[in-house]
Amino acid sequence: MIRRWVFTWVALVAFVLSGCSGETLPTYDAARAEAEAAMQRVVDQHPADSRVVDTTDLTPYACSDGGGFFTGHWLVTPSTDFDTVQFVEDLPSRLADEFATQTPQVVHSYPVVELRTATGVSVTVSGSPNGEPPVVDILGMSRCAQGPTSPSP
Repeated sequence: MIRRWVFTWVALVAFVLSGCSGETLPTYDAARAEAEAAMQRVVDQHPADSRVVDTTDLTPYACSDGGGFFTGHWLVTPSTDFDTVQFVEDLPSRLADEFATQTPQVVHSYPVVELRTATGVSVTVSGSPNGEPPVVDILGMSRCAQGPTSPSP
């Protein structure tokens, strides 16, 4: 499980850092709101009785334009009969109007899809393999933004 996170984080950091240049940076709060809204769209695809736990580390990560980006991390636990593999496979078609599907930069042994909004928010969704308790992991990374003016709540 730890190795899975390391590979996912490395791929996401490389992906976001490569897209943080050449434009006026939005405020950190605006970029965070965009990322959390994109993550919420994925949560909204789950059954209503799913439990969402926010495990976000609110420390902004630096990007190449001197700003920072928000990285959100949510774990969704649906009911025990939820098929996470099918959910992850179907997600791109369910959200096709709002997200483009990215080619994963790392090969995974578990179901994963990488999505990107028109504003540059990257959302990686992975699920537990069949045979394991159902958990869906949502990692959202904002576009590069101005550094926050105060600590995040």
